[in-house]
Amino acid sequence: MNHHELTLAALLDFAAASPALIGWHSVQLPSLEFVFLADSRAEGTMMILEAVAGQHGRIVNSAAKPDSPWIGCLIEPNEDDLEKAAGELRAAYLIATTGVSAEGETGPF
Repeated sequence: MNHHELTLAALLDFAAASPALIGWHSVQLPSLEFVFLADSRAEGTMMILEAVAGQHGRIVNSAAKPDSPWIGCLIEPNEDDLEKAAGELRAAYLIATTGVSAEGETGPF
């Protein structure tokens, strides 16, 4: 495994060990100058995760945690401000993974 694969594996281990109150994360990693995006929800698929992440920067690595619902990726964002990049990615990913309610009141559009 290379450095980025090891880093992503460790971050997915950490996400899987955290309380299940939040099933997904978009976190800035200043020491690496990356953003970490991870999801364990049924709404989050690797295809959606990579598609949204790819719109916000270069995907350095993506992986699924074995024997776990967690998927994730490391992104080198287009934006220089990591906090802003993580926030924009968080908003875009939430929109991409929010389904439309039966009443049409909630959803991405």
